Amino acid sequence: MMKRRPWTVDRRPWTKRGRYLCLSLLLVLGPQSLVHGPLFANPSKSPVQSPMAAVKELDRMADSYKVGKNLAGKDEAFNRRIKARILRGTFNLGELARLALAKHWNERSEKEQDDFVELLTQLLEERSVFAKEKAAERGEEKSYQISYKKEKYLNREKSQAYVQTAVLLKKQRTQFDLDYKLRKTPAGEWRIYDVIVD
Repeated sequence: MMKRRPWTVDRRPWTKRGRYLCLSLLLVLGPQSLVHGPLFANPSKSPVQSPMAAVKELDRMADSYKVGKNLAGKDEAFNRRIKARILRGTFNLGELARLALAKHWNERSEKEQDDFVELLTQLLEERSVFAKEKAAERGEEKSYQISYKKEKYLNREKSQAYVQTAVLLKKQRTQFDLDYKLRKTPAGEWRIYDVIVD
C-alpha cells in the first residue's frame, strides 16, 4: 500500500495563497512566450546583473519553445529541457513550495520538504503549457504583448527585488499586471520566488 504524503488533498494544508501561487506560476509560463532572443545565456557567462534582465531572460527562453502539430522527437525533447530549465533555473521552487504550504511548511521534516519541492517541480513540468503552444494549436499568432514597467529593490543589500510587467491580451483588448518577486542567490543569480497577477 502506498504511503500517503502529509500534503495530500484529504488533509488540505495548502493555503489559499499556496494554490494561488501555483496557479500564478502556471499562468506566467503562458504570456512569457512573446519576446525574441537567444535560447539560453552562455553558462560560462556571468549571472544576469539585474532583476529586470532575469525576467527578460525568462521571456527569451520561453519564446524558444517549439510549436507545431507534428514535432520531431528532438523538438519534443528540446521543449521538455526548456520547461525544466525555466522551472529549475529561473524560479526558486523551494521558496514557492514554502509559501504554498505556509504554516504547514515548518511542520514537515526536511525530507518531506524536499519531497514536496520535487513533487511540485514535477507537477509543473508535466502540466505547464506555454501560451505559444496553445495559440499555435488554434492557428493563431502571438496573442500577448509584454511591457516591462520597472524594477525596485526591496532591501538595502539589493538581494531582493520586485519587477513589474504588464501583459496585453491583444484579442480581448485587456491588460493585466504580472509582477515578480526575486531573490539573489549567493552565486549572483536572480531567482523568482513569487508571482503576482493583478
